[in-house]
Amino acid sequence: MKLLAALPLILPAVNAVTLCKDFRLKVEAGIYDGAFVRKSPDNPYYVIDTSGSSGEIFELVENILVDSDQVSLIVGNSGEVRGALTDEVPIPGFFFFDNNYDLKLKSGDDFYVCDTDPARWDIFGLGVVNKNWCTKVELVKARLQLNCAPWD
Repeated sequence: MKLLAALPLILPAVNAVTLCKDFRLKVEAGIYDGAFVRKSPDNPYYVIDTSGSSGEIFELVENILVDSDQVSLIVGNSGEVRGALTDEVPIPGFFFFDNNYDLKLKSGDDFYVCDTDPARWDIFGLGVVNKNWCTKVELVKARLQLNCAPWD
């Protein structure tokens, strides 16, 4: 009975821990500062959205970046950041440094935002290959809740 009485106090704490684990990814610095990473309308790709979108929710599980649909992110053969297809096995390669804040790849590759569709002024490609019309960017965690402890 005591456990049932304590349930209303325990559940919010469990939810806060879960929400504090989840995060969004946003661009820090440069002309794309504050823009979020989100799924492209042309799935399975991920893009930088400068329209004010709140972005995709992610979690880092054993150095594999996973989105809110539990799809693992990978870097494709052409250098694009995309969701793994059902027959692809994601290889751990994402990690955070600088107080567990900046997203990096184990390969040492940098992230780039590329103007892939001149007709779209608010959606830009995300990859690790520096092609024409690309800008190197830093991707950082953005909290879902303000009352979380500092990054662990």
